[in-house]
Amino acid sequence: MKLSLEHFDLVMYDPKHPLSPEIMEEIKKSNVRGFVKQIDERLRTNRPMSDFSFQRAYIPMLDDEVIGYLYVSEKRQGNCYLEYLLLPKMQHQGLGMLLLDDVSDYLFSRYPDLYEIRLHIDPSNVRSIELAERCDFFMEGMNQGLIYIKDNPYIKKEEYGKRGSHV
Repeated sequence: MKLSLEHFDLVMYDPKHPLSPEIMEEIKKSNVRGFVKQIDERLRTNRPMSDFSFQRAYIPMLDDEVIGYLYVSEKRQGNCYLEYLLLPKMQHQGLGMLLLDDVSDYLFSRYPDLYEIRLHIDPSNVRSIELAERCDFFMEGMNQGLIYIKDNPYIKKEEYGKRGSHV
């Protein structure tokens, strides 16, 4: 399954057709500090679907070149988490900001019951914190790391109270 966003294509990862060993090695190298905790398991157990789905791993592509890894958690109580990383050669080019913005806009515009997207960021990952803030995520608190949230811009603030948990 391939989903075309404004700047990227997202390809649902299929363990039956794995990425080349070189690309997998690059993904592991870019996760050297272990910020993305379950990447091996998520890729190994991913179940491809014919359409976009939550709780799936995706491979972001730009001009048919792998740029990194993206995981969209299951949707619970109006929110989901994103995990992402960019390959080292793709970093420091503004691609992280484009990726977060593209994915956030896609999710918010198509899922009206998705009130917020969350990022769980290690406090020592300064670049990820700066990226989250540039993409209009705000820090909500800490839970074994920093929790950054971005609200759905397609929903009026009055609607948040109706779901019960976010004010």
